[in-house]
Amino acid sequence: MGIHRGPNIVNKNLVFGMDNGYGVADNDTSTRHAQGKPTTNMASVDLADWGTESSAKRIATGNYYKGQPTYNCRTVVGSSWLAIYETISGLRTAAGSSGTVTMSLWVRNNFDTQFACYAYMGYDFGSTRTIAAHADWQRIQWTVNQSSMNSDYVEFRPYTNNTNIYLECTMPQVEVNVGTATPWVDGERSNTESIIDLKNSVDLSAANVSFDSGGLVTFDGTDDYINVDKDFGDFNEYTIEYVVNTTTNGKMPIAGRTNTNFYKYGAYSWRYKHGGTLGEYYHTGGTVTGWSHWVITYDGDLIKVYQNNVSLGTNGASSGGADFSDGFKIGSWSSASSYSFNGDIPIMRVYDRALTSDEIEQNFKIYKKRFNI
Repeated sequence: MGIHRGPNIVNKNLVFGMDNGYGVADNDTSTRHAQGKPTTNMASVDLADWGTESSAKRIATGNYYKGQPTYNCRTVVGSSWLAIYETISGLRTAAGSSGTVTMSLWVRNNFDTQFACYAYMGYDFGSTRTIAAHADWQRIQWTVNQSSMNSDYVEFRPYTNNTNIYLECTMPQVEVNVGTATPWVDGERSNTESIIDLKNSVDLSAANVSFDSGGLVTFDGTDDYINVDKDFGDFNEYTIEYVVNTTTNGKMPIAGRTNTNFYKYGAYSWRYKHGGTLGEYYHTGGTVTGWSHWVITYDGDLIKVYQNNVSLGTNGASSGGADFSDGFKIGSWSSASSYSFNGDIPIMRVYDRALTSDEIEQNFKIYKKRFNI
């Protein structure tokens, strides 16, 4: 699936764009550009490569879900434990003695009766997932401690107890030390494949950020950041745009470098710093908790700050343009900074011109709907 930037988002003169979140108002995969937490799917990704015990069934349907082939699966009739399996060499070693193993599977029930799906992961731990009658595609998952496993053998057990009834299954995934299943991946998803730069001009590493239970990037308020390591040069004009979500008070950088940054300062203040002390612009007031959309523009003369499409004021800048020659960090000022952002920064966009008020409104309307601002 290609990157969907959303209808009417302003892209003219965009030099950097990060989008790492679902929308709150519309939790649809088409709005997602974060690929998920770095991980390795240690399972065979096509169920055709899994084994079947005895007369258990795994029959190709000829259908596809999310681009992957689906299979009608069931255990041996009369048995809830003879099913579809794989031995994954090195699974327990990869998890480590104190680690965990997570197995997940996408399942659909095309019949008018609910059915159970069981699992075996190195031992028979008896955890059941119930698939409702006529349930559409859903992801089911199990997590066990490596210390409980006595083999690298895993198995899922769709129990219909009927020769002619199956659960439709696809996209198996087995991961270690993730806690909750991450978005499905064919093989490995590296640190630099987890977050996409919309300009495809710089690798964004997820090595120093956290992930929520949905697999999206979040910042822990301690030492998380995303490094944008690129020489963007000096901007005589620019726009910096963010969508942020936080309930934490205190001094927290959204993004920046030594002389150009934007940060939360206490309970009721956002501050923006342009070009060092002489060009520092302060804004105090406004709502600073929950979801909000922020835009800072510089037209070569004036700095303007907008919150949720409302102008918060204008300030002259005495120090000229902004220096982005060393890139910047998102969620921190530097890797050694004592200040870090606590919350979500799903959107950051940088333009090498000042957006007009109409363009700011255009972007805001889209993010307002998407994030329920």
